[in-house]
Amino acid sequence: MRNSGMGQFAGLRGIGRYIALDTDGDGRISKLEAESSPLAKRFAEIDLNKDGYLVRSELQADSDRRRAEYASKASERFEEKFKQADSNGDGRLSRAEFETTVPVDHLWLLGDNRSNSQDSRAHQGAPGGGAVPLGNVVGNAFVVMWPIDHVTLLRNPGAAFADVPAAP
Repeated sequence: MRNSGMGQFAGLRGIGRYIALDTDGDGRISKLEAESSPLAKRFAEIDLNKDGYLVRSELQADSDRRRAEYASKASERFEEKFKQADSNGDGRLSRAEFETTVPVDHLWLLGDNRSNSQDSRAHQGAPGGGAVPLGNVVGNAFVVMWPIDHVTLLRNPGAAFADVPAAP
């Protein structure tokens, strides 16, 4: 009697799509069963014990290996793109690379939508170089409202800058 075809492949997300290939319901995929699928080209590579059948553990190992290879390649692509974008080589990105020293009794303001904010960076050519005098500040931030799952009260803003070195 043929089983439901689920066998040892039940509950698998990534490799569960191969359940239908187990046409005889024996819980494994033969080379003949795999021949019309993407597994056919890689069958010998996936068949770790070289018995002519693919079982759950072999498909899972292949899936894990391919996922790790993909993650490694994605990480390499990210690092390469980051290096290209980091025009001054400081390991930090900004649409307009800059370096600034904020004068005493001034603030350097960065918008939360940094690629589309008229913040201090956008006013570097203006008098004061984009720094805002403390006397122009009319209030203190006391709450984070967005994103909604980050709603919180700000209690000790001074601690946020505890590790910032003093100006030379």
